[in-house]
Amino acid sequence: MGGLIGRATPQKDGLMNMCFVVSNKLINVPYAKINIRVLNSGFSYIMTGYKNHQLGTSTVLLSGYKNEIEAKFLNKGNKIKTLAYTKTSVADVTLELYVGIDLYSNLSMTPLAISDDTYIVSIEEYNGEIPSDAVNVSLE
Repeated sequence: MGGLIGRATPQKDGLMNMCFVVSNKLINVPYAKINIRVLNSGFSYIMTGYKNHQLGTSTVLLSGYKNEIEAKFLNKGNKIKTLAYTKTSVADVTLELYVGIDLYSNLSMTPLAISDDTYIVSIEEYNGEIPSDAVNVSLE
Protein backbone atom coordinates (compact mmCIF):
# COMPACT_ATOMS: atom_id res chain seq x y z
CA MET A 1 0.00 0.00 0.00
CA GLY A 2 3.03 2.27 0.02
CA GLY A 3 2.75 5.48 -1.98
CA LEU A 4 -1.02 5.71 -2.11
CA ILE A 5 -1.37 8.78 0.09
CA GLY A 6 1.77 10.63 -0.88
CA ARG A 7 4.11 12.87 1.04
CA ALA A 8 3.03 16.33 2.16
CA THR A 9 4.90 19.22 0.52
CA PRO A 10 4.54 23.00 0.93
CA GLN A 11 2.23 22.88 -2.11
CA LYS A 12 -0.01 19.88 -1.29
CA ASP A 13 -1.40 17.80 1.53
CA GLY A 14 -0.21 14.25 2.01
CA LEU A 15 -0.33 12.00 5.03
CA MET A 16 -0.23 15.23 7.04
CA ASN A 17 -1.58 18.67 6.20
CA MET A 18 0.76 20.88 4.15
CA CYS A 19 0.65 23.56 6.87
CA PHE A 20 2.90 21.33 9.04
CA VAL A 21 5.67 20.95 6.45
CA VAL A 22 9.08 22.42 7.31
CA SER A 23 10.15 24.83 4.56
CA ASN A 24 13.85 25.27 3.79
CA LYS A 25 15.75 27.31 1.18
CA LEU A 26 19.40 28.14 0.46
CA ILE A 27 19.70 31.94 0.14
CA ASN A 28 22.52 33.27 -2.07
CA VAL A 29 21.51 36.95 -1.92
CA PRO A 30 21.18 39.44 0.99
CA TYR A 31 17.44 38.89 1.55
CA ALA A 32 14.89 36.13 1.63
CA LYS A 33 11.20 36.74 0.97
CA ILE A 34 8.77 34.45 2.75
CA ASN A 35 5.18 34.43 1.51
CA ILE A 36 2.68 33.31 4.15
CA ARG A 37 -1.03 32.68 3.85
CA VAL A 38 -2.76 33.77 7.06
CA LEU A 39 -6.53 33.99 7.08
CA ASN A 40 -8.36 33.81 10.40
CA SER A 41 -5.89 32.37 12.86
CA GLY A 42 -2.64 33.04 14.60
CA PHE A 43 0.65 31.34 13.87
CA SER A 44 3.96 30.54 15.47
CA TYR A 45 7.12 29.44 13.66
CA ILE A 46 10.75 28.82 14.50
CA MET A 47 12.85 30.59 11.86
CA THR A 48 16.42 29.32 11.63
CA GLY A 49 19.31 30.76 9.63
CA TYR A 50 22.34 28.50 9.38
CA LYS A 51 25.30 27.46 7.27
CA ASN A 52 26.48 23.88 7.09
CA HIS A 53 29.64 23.23 9.08
CA GLN A 54 29.63 26.68 10.76
CA LEU A 55 28.78 28.07 14.16
CA GLY A 56 26.63 31.19 14.50
CA THR A 57 23.16 29.76 13.82
CA SER A 58 20.37 32.31 14.36
CA THR A 59 17.05 31.09 15.76
CA VAL A 60 13.97 33.33 15.95
CA LEU A 61 10.56 32.66 17.49
CA LEU A 62 8.11 34.28 15.07
CA SER A 63 4.43 34.63 15.90
CA GLY A 64 1.52 36.70 14.71
CA TYR A 65 -2.10 37.06 13.83
CA LYS A 66 -3.26 38.33 10.43
CA ASN A 67 -1.66 41.77 10.22
CA GLU A 68 0.80 41.79 13.12
CA ILE A 69 4.03 39.96 13.77
CA GLU A 70 6.35 39.76 16.74
CA ALA A 71 9.73 38.10 16.84
CA LYS A 72 12.32 37.24 19.45
CA PHE A 73 15.79 35.79 19.11
CA LEU A 74 16.11 32.46 20.86
CA ASN A 75 19.71 32.34 19.69
CA LYS A 76 21.07 35.51 18.07
CA GLY A 77 23.97 34.00 16.16
CA ASN A 78 25.05 35.95 13.07
CA LYS A 79 22.93 34.64 10.20
CA ILE A 80 19.56 36.47 10.54
CA LYS A 81 20.06 40.23 10.61
CA THR A 82 16.74 42.03 9.97
CA LEU A 83 13.04 41.29 9.61
CA ALA A 84 10.26 43.35 8.00
CA TYR A 85 6.84 42.57 6.55
CA THR A 86 4.15 43.91 4.28
CA LYS A 87 0.48 43.00 4.04
CA THR A 88 -0.83 41.96 0.66
CA SER A 89 -3.78 40.21 -0.95
CA VAL A 90 -2.12 38.64 -3.98
CA ALA A 91 -3.51 35.12 -4.61
CA ASP A 92 -3.04 33.05 -1.44
CA VAL A 93 -0.42 35.34 0.13
CA THR A 94 -1.45 37.69 2.92
CA LEU A 95 1.95 38.46 4.51
CA GLU A 96 5.32 38.96 2.85
CA LEU A 97 8.29 38.67 5.22
CA TYR A 98 11.65 40.12 4.24
CA VAL A 99 14.56 38.55 6.10
CA GLY A 100 18.04 40.05 6.00
CA ILE A 101 20.30 37.01 6.04
CA ASP A 102 24.00 36.21 5.73
CA LEU A 103 24.91 35.24 2.15
CA TYR A 104 24.87 31.52 1.34
CA SER A 105 22.86 30.64 4.44
CA ASN A 106 19.96 28.23 4.68
CA LEU A 107 16.66 29.61 5.96
CA SER A 108 14.24 27.19 7.57
CA MET A 109 10.67 27.76 8.81
CA THR A 110 9.35 25.15 11.24
CA PRO A 111 5.68 25.40 12.27
CA LEU A 112 4.88 25.35 15.99
CA ALA A 113 1.26 26.45 16.33
CA ILE A 114 -0.82 26.96 13.22
CA SER A 115 -4.16 25.99 11.72
CA ASP A 116 -5.29 24.71 8.34
CA ASP A 117 -5.67 28.22 6.92
CA THR A 118 -2.08 29.32 7.68
CA TYR A 119 0.93 28.02 5.78
CA ILE A 120 4.16 29.01 4.02
CA VAL A 121 3.41 29.57 0.33
CA SER A 122 7.07 30.01 -0.65
CA ILE A 123 10.55 31.04 0.46
CA GLU A 124 12.42 32.89 -2.28
CA GLU A 125 15.68 34.70 -2.76
CA TYR A 126 15.03 38.45 -2.87
CA ASN A 127 17.63 40.74 -4.40
CA GLY A 128 15.63 43.98 -4.38
CA GLU A 129 15.05 46.75 -1.89
CA ILE A 130 12.73 46.27 1.08
CA PRO A 131 9.43 47.99 0.18
CA SER A 132 9.06 51.48 1.68
CA ASP A 133 5.75 50.52 3.32
CA ALA A 134 7.27 47.49 5.07
CA VAL A 135 6.93 47.34 8.85
CA ASN A 136 10.23 46.64 10.63
CA VAL A 137 10.03 43.98 13.31
CA SER A 138 12.24 44.41 16.36
CA LEU A 139 14.44 41.38 16.94
CA GLU A 140 15.44 41.31 20.59
